[in-house]
Amino acid sequence: MAINRFRVVLACAGLFVLQAAVVVAADHALDPVGRPKPFEKGKHTTFALWEDEGVWHLRTSVKAPGKGKMQKIVFTGRVAVKGDKLIAGEFQGLEKKAKAKDADWIEMHADGKGFDFQFSTFSNNTDGVNFKTGSKAESVSFKLLTSGDDDPKRIMIGAKGVHPQKAEFTFPVKPR
Repeated sequence: MAINRFRVVLACAGLFVLQAAVVVAADHALDPVGRPKPFEKGKHTTFALWEDEGVWHLRTSVKAPGKGKMQKIVFTGRVAVKGDKLIAGEFQGLEKKAKAKDADWIEMHADGKGFDFQFSTFSNNTDGVNFKTGSKAESVSFKLLTSGDDDPKRIMIGAKGVHPQKAEFTFPVKPR
């Protein structure tokens, strides 16, 4: 009887390890290269994230709830670089004169190795940022939330527009 319990426990532990390995492998299989083909302004309420020749691109877009109707979605998050600093960045679509609750903002980390952000994106519009890391960067980590929700299905990565397993993930930086 004890041998059967041991086999059941061993089988369950093996399945747990296998499942964990599949989840880890799935996130490592994400390829950030290339703009997500399914990403179009106003088609989805989503983040789009891609890398192109050492430049990282992060965009948000909001789908209109119906013809002639508008909505605002607040996208927030954090980007952190391990091993080096950010060396360049530019913004896309950020409103400068919005009311405080609608303001788009980016706050650099004191060490220069990342930033927190808020993009208040309106229907059929996009907001975003492009950035480069220093030559000694090892990885870039992201935490992306849509209206405070961490649903990874609201994140498209790379040319195929694949969703990560979680809204918090890391990519190794390829040497340039």
